[in-house]
Amino acid sequence: MSGITGIFRRDGRDVDPEDIKKMNEKIAHRGPDGSRTWCEGPVAFGHQMLHTTPESLHEELPFEDKESGLVITADARIDNRKELAPTLGIEDKEHVSDSYFILKAYEKWGDKCPEELLGDFAFVIWDKNSEKLFGALDHVGVKPLYYFLSKTYFFFSTEIKPFFDLSEIPHKLNQKALLFYLMDVYDNELTFYEDIYSFSPANSFSIDYNHNEIIKYWELNPNAQLVMDSEEDYIKTFRSIFSTSINCRLRSAYPIGFQLSGGLDSSSIVCMAKEIMNKKKIQVLIPSTHFHMFLMSLLNVMNVIILKRLPIWMELNHTL
Repeated sequence: MSGITGIFRRDGRDVDPEDIKKMNEKIAHRGPDGSRTWCEGPVAFGHQMLHTTPESLHEELPFEDKESGLVITADARIDNRKELAPTLGIEDKEHVSDSYFILKAYEKWGDKCPEELLGDFAFVIWDKNSEKLFGALDHVGVKPLYYFLSKTYFFFSTEIKPFFDLSEIPHKLNQKALLFYLMDVYDNELTFYEDIYSFSPANSFSIDYNHNEIIKYWELNPNAQLVMDSEEDYIKTFRSIFSTSINCRLRSAYPIGFQLSGGLDSSSIVCMAKEIMNKKKIQVLIPSTHFHMFLMSLLNVMNVIILKRLPIWMELNHTL
C-alpha cells in the first residue's frame, strides 16, 4: 500500500518544508512509484506512491484542486466508483483517480462523505475555505493512520516511524499500552509510545486551529437480522454479495496473486475469482496468466491435499 504523512500547525505558523520531506522520507519504502510533498502556510502533506489499480497509474498525490480550494493526500481504493460517478458528476474512467472521487465526495457531502464511500481508505483533506483538516479511515480499518495532537501541532502518518525525529513529540514508553499487551487486553487506539495514537476503523476527524473532533461514522449492528423465504434465497444473496466483494478487488494494474492456506475461506475466494476472471476474459480478453497463487503448506493433512490439488483443478499457475 502507499503511505501518507502530514503536518498542521495549529498556532497558524508556516510549516518548514524540510520537516514534511523528512517525515515522508521515513516511509520511502512505501513509494517505489513516486514521492511527493505539498506545503503551504500551516499545512503540509506527503505521499509515497505504490501503483495498484489502473487509475493509480495516472494519479499524483498530494493533489490540489484550485477550483474548490481542497487539497488531499490518500492511501485509498474506492470500490463504488460506478455508483458515485453520476451523483458526483464525474466519469468512471481510468484517468479519474480514486482520490479525486474522495475529493468530490467531500465537496458534495462534507463531513458525511465517508458514509458514502466503500473500499479501503485513509485520507486527509485540507479545506482552505473553512481552514480545517478532515480525514477518515475505512469501515474496518484496512488502511492504518497514526497521529499526534497537541494545541500547537497535529502530525499524521501511515506508520509511526516518521514521528521519531520530531522534537515536538515526547518519545516515551506508554506504560498503559505495555500493561494492556501483557494482560492480553486489546485497545486499537493506543500505541507503545505516549501521545501517539491510532485512528480506529470507521473514524472520521475534523481539526482546526481551536477545535478537534473524532467521530464514529459507522458501526456493525449486532442485532440486525436478515429474514428470507428459503435457504436457496440465502445462498443466492450470499453468492451475489461474495461475488461483488471479490470482483471490486480484482481491479488491478498488474497480474493478480493469491495466498492460499488450504482452508475453505481462501479456496472459495480463488474459485469465485477464477469464475469472474473467466467471464472477463471473454469480455476484455484477460489471459489466464493474469492469475498466480502462492501456497502455504500447513501441518493439517487435508489442507495440504487441497493446496496441491486446487491449482490443478483451477488450471492456475502456482508456487508451493
